[in-house]
Amino acid sequence: MRNLICCAVILSLAALVGCAGKKAAVKTSDGVILQYRMPEGKAMMYEKTETSTQSMKVMGQAMDTSTNKTMAFTVEPKGLKEGKHNLTITIDSMDAGIETPQGKFTADTEPAVGESFNMMLSVQGKEMALDEADGIEYNLGMAGTRSIRPDFEAFFPDLPAERVKIWDTWTTQDTIDVADSGMDVRVVSENLNVLEGYETVNGRECAKVTVDVKGSVTGEGMQGGANLTFDGEMTGKETWYFDYSEGLFIKSSADLSVVATVSVTGPQDMTIPVSQSMEITAALKE
Repeated sequence: MRNLICCAVILSLAALVGCAGKKAAVKTSDGVILQYRMPEGKAMMYEKTETSTQSMKVMGQAMDTSTNKTMAFTVEPKGLKEGKHNLTITIDSMDAGIETPQGKFTADTEPAVGESFNMMLSVQGKEMALDEADGIEYNLGMAGTRSIRPDFEAFFPDLPAERVKIWDTWTTQDTIDVADSGMDVRVVSENLNVLEGYETVNGRECAKVTVDVKGSVTGEGMQGGANLTFDGEMTGKETWYFDYSEGLFIKSSADLSVVATVSVTGPQDMTIPVSQSMEITAALKE
């Protein structure tokens, strides 16, 4: 989960894996082992959608912004070494847009579509070595260019290191760095995961995990000759499903909100209250 904060003036961000195999070994009366087991050469396609609405008041005037993004991509495992999967990610399609008081704008995503990059994923779901994704960008006009890297920094749910039973919990942390509209933004989330039970999803027996998300959103930058600092809190809920037998992430959905302030110093000093709500879904396409 979990990636996304995308604002007209400041942010953007944006999070999966699945289920079915050697049940006697993976799931027993003592609980279930959740690990990514991605067969080499078996490509998988995921689709992720993000929508966001942001409200802020500048000198007493309300300014609302909304964003949307849909991305389909292929994940091709290239082998497992020392507990890490080597993955090649290819962007198959992408649509994005932003609506501000100044009008609507559709992103130019063509430079990103068809591009590929390599990354590493631990069997517990930690994303690593995403440097190749930095240079894959799309253009949002006056809002600037954005890299796809934040979309993958926390895409795969983090799994527990030990066997877990229903109602067992584990805590994970994600950090996403976003360069957006002249701002460098960092999103740090602390996630309390609960194994709530098991459900059949698309014919797969999956572990169902619910997540309480809490975190911080901070940033700084410059726009129009003014220095900006951003400080906020994020809260939300997420649910994801994992095919524990095959070791695959199947789908997730998250509802997140951010309440923050932007401090402006320069030609005119002011403090701007900001609120943002986000919905993020992801699913394995079969």
